[in-house]
Amino acid sequence: MLSALLFSVSSFANGSIPLTKGWQIVGANNGYTTSNFNDGCIKFVWAYDKNTGKWLGYSPDSDLQKAIKANGYKTITTIKPNQGFWINSYGNCKIAIKGEAISDDSNVVDLSKGVLQQHLEIDRKI
Repeated sequence: MLSALLFSVSSFANGSIPLTKGWQIVGANNGYTTSNFNDGCIKFVWAYDKNTGKWLGYSPDSDLQKAIKANGYKTITTIKPNQGFWINSYGNCKIAIKGEAISDDSNVVDLSKGVLQQHLEIDRKI
């Protein structure tokens, strides 16, 4: 049972986003191409295309990429600025990013409170 889930929102400029083994949701204010995910640490990248209502997948592993296509998913070519995406990594690593720093003093959102309560708390801060 999941007792608490914390979602880290970090401010990045030019630098890197740290990843841990397993699944995580990531985003930045600049876009990405698949070349950002070819360091050997990334297993899968998934992004939702709101225009088509479909998921797009990518893996630097050619066998996994073939499986993504064989299951009817299109390949990610680019991820747009400010679009969130899921990454499954084999271990702890970093992906390089370029962008402008985001000014946000809060860096952890506690999702165990529920989405509505969390939105109300954020709205009060704005």
